[in-house]
Amino acid sequence: MRETIELLLSAGSGTEALRRLLTWHRQQNSKYSYAWIAKQLGLSSKGHIADILSGRRVLVPRLWEPCLAMMGVKGFPLKYCRLLLEIEQSIDAGEDVDPARYEHLEALRKSLQGEIHRASDRLVTHQLILQIHSVFGLYKNRPTRRELIQFFGRQHAIEVDHALQILISEGMVIRLNDHYQLKDEARHVMVLGPQPELSKVLDFLKQGLDQSKLAMDTWATQRDLACFRSAHVSVRKEAYIKQLDSLRDEMLRMQNEMATEDGDMLIRIDYQIYPVGEKGVPGS
Repeated sequence: MRETIELLLSAGSGTEALRRLLTWHRQQNSKYSYAWIAKQLGLSSKGHIADILSGRRVLVPRLWEPCLAMMGVKGFPLKYCRLLLEIEQSIDAGEDVDPARYEHLEALRKSLQGEIHRASDRLVTHQLILQIHSVFGLYKNRPTRRELIQFFGRQHAIEVDHALQILISEGMVIRLNDHYQLKDEARHVMVLGPQPELSKVLDFLKQGLDQSKLAMDTWATQRDLACFRSAHVSVRKEAYIKQLDSLRDEMLRMQNEMATEDGDMLIRIDYQIYPVGEKGVPGS
């Protein structure tokens, strides 16, 4: 996964990304011969693949998805590469590209950067460490130990020190004299993609719900600063699944758009959408 993401982020276009991925897989696994790849894609000539890798030809759009699936590209890397290819196709056709597509591409790029430098299990499941990671943006990415302890409270001083040491040991934070600084590639770490042990992920999510319940009395009535909502909606399953995928992308885009190194407020985002029951399925 890491190699795939690094290859995608280093590519200047969708076509270049496909070439790099195919070349890398050929170097790693002998089964990725020209003949084998051509067979998987339903092409009659292995020379077609050689031409694609040499830049003499491009892969036709109908083969983008089969080619990426053949190499095991899925999730955010798949969406990123597909969007790269679609934007490139529009440019080659002389069409104007909707600015929103570039914004979506940038949001996906940031999430992939975070994937490369994903936190270990203890980072994902340790609330204070994740909060400290986010708080750097309130201090232009250069907080001092004193500022962090002042923010979280002196009663948490030992925990703050421990969290900072973990962030440093994970290669996410460096110390510059009295200041701590997040490395560029560690600024977009999120709880996405390959998951740690399921029980730890569930504990992390449940802690978030418990904290939300405590915050509700204070913030639920302050509509200019907070949003709490609960609803039951009758839906068509196929449409629901499609919209759920779009919502994930939109939430990611919103988070990346708001995130800044010059913040003055730390916010929390929790959301849950799940089936309550299904027609024709008793007790679902």
